[in-house]
Amino acid sequence: MAAISSGIRRKISKALIEHGMIEKGSRIIVGLSGGKDSLLLLTALSELRHHGNMDFDLAAVTVDINGQGVGFETLTEYCRNIGVRHELITYPILDIIREKEERSPCSLCSNLRNGILFGYAAEKAYDTVALGHNLDDVVETVLMNLFLAGRFRCFAPRSWRSRKKIWAIRPMVYVSEKAITDEASRLGLPVTAS
Repeated sequence: MAAISSGIRRKISKALIEHGMIEKGSRIIVGLSGGKDSLLLLTALSELRHHGNMDFDLAAVTVDINGQGVGFETLTEYCRNIGVRHELITYPILDIIREKEERSPCSLCSNLRNGILFGYAAEKAYDTVALGHNLDDVVETVLMNLFLAGRFRCFAPRSWRSRKKIWAIRPMVYVSEKAITDEASRLGLPVTAS
């Protein structure tokens, strides 16, 4: 497989260094949905671990919101090919959303997935969860907060989740959605619907 482009690697490395996202011996899981963002993030962290003189443990975790545990073979195989453990957690989130008849199902789904992901990280003694938020997500979050809440706010590139005692990091905050789309295509990442 081809290496990640130097431009994207530089932007991810800049975020990691500027925000102190990874310490020697960190135990990191990537929330792997199968989308281009999480796949590129996992690929970049795997490359940095192997070729970038960074000493950290890395695994990928996928939360199956259907609760079926099927259809993830491609992700598992990809992880195996890049030398990363892949764990699948099945949880019937879609059933919960249907039962609650939520007006904002995306928000509920995201909150439930994050709760499961961070709970798993705490249970397995990981100290960091890496998420695939990118530069476009930063801009969108700032604008939504400005227009809907009248506040200039956004998620931090690195934040402490005190209830689980785990760091959340977003190494792709300097990488645009377009750059991610182009790079995922160039690398032939096995992007699936998330």
